[in-house]
Amino acid sequence: MTSSAGSSKQAAKAASAGKGARLVPASLAALDALDVDTLLLIITEDERPLQGAAGLLDWRMCGWITQQLLTQNLTGKRGDRYLTWTAGRLPVPRVIILGAGPSNAVVDALPRLLGDVATIVDKAGCQSVAMAASCSGAALQKALADAPALLQDRVKTVLDAAD
Repeated sequence: MTSSAGSSKQAAKAASAGKGARLVPASLAALDALDVDTLLLIITEDERPLQGAAGLLDWRMCGWITQQLLTQNLTGKRGDRYLTWTAGRLPVPRVIILGAGPSNAVVDALPRLLGDVATIVDKAGCQSVAMAASCSGAALQKALADAPALLQDRVKTVLDAAD
């Protein structure tokens, strides 16, 4: 049973996730306006065609992500990791794509995934990050509230995949 005080604390914590990370609707304009050094995209193994920010990024990259999925260089399965560049098609120089496993479990997998993300972001030397996942931006923001501080400090934007 959750008290209203407990709910208020959780809401406040979620609102401060990412220490100022902006929640913005996924759109081509939002991708074009990103002012970060890395776009981190969490995709699932069974969402095809790609939706939300993933679909928009794939569009901007002329179907490159879809091609990687078709050749199974990228699968979206848990543990799948892929680093690429945008070839000047976006202001973001690099994209890290992580697999989350099945889409029906992505929200539950976020806390564990974000622990992995923090390690990847640190090892890659990312200073500012935009994130998107195959779930609502609000769910991603909420999970960020419990993510390692290193990740919270570096996430500047969360792209909302919700319609």
